Amino acid sequence: DGKTLTVTTASTKYLKGNYDVKISKAKAASTLKEIENTYVKISASDTVGPVVSKVEYNKATDKFEVTFTEPIDAKTGEVVRVNGQPVSAGFDTLSAPTNKLTFARPSTVELGTTASVYVAGLKDAVGNLMTAKTTDVVLEKDATALEVAEVKQLTNNTVQVEFSKKLN
Repeated sequence: DGKTLTVTTASTKYLKGNYDVKISKAKAASTLKEIENTYVKISASDTVGPVVSKVEYNKATDKFEVTFTEPIDAKTGEVVRVNGQPVSAGFDTLSAPTNKLTFARPSTVELGTTASVYVAGLKDAVGNLMTAKTTDVVLEKDATALEVAEVKQLTNNTVQVEFSKKLN
């Protein structure tokens, strides 16, 4: 809108407490007059846990992807179930902070079906617990043909071939 300035901290810093904010040298586009030093006191704290904003099945990677409204802390007591069965393996390594939890499709979940995905127990960086969420996800079958995506030489005696999708 041209009137709003948003300041975001580094990804590992979080606002918590009382702050004195100094605003100076701001100038409207329509005038040459600058704002003199203006001081504002603010109080900031994060009291809301992460919320699941989207759950998808990625047929190219054969993985479920759970997206959150804010970064989650890496592996903090998560509970994940697919069709009522606990998922304890196949999670991608999380490097906090991240907004996404990704895990492999359990072998008991068939393509071409709808799976019920339950997620709970995750916290944000300041320890706020998420609200548990159950979402139905359609697992479409991948009808595209396997293709070679890239071939590259890694060393003098090693070549790497990357395909367009996961191999069996």
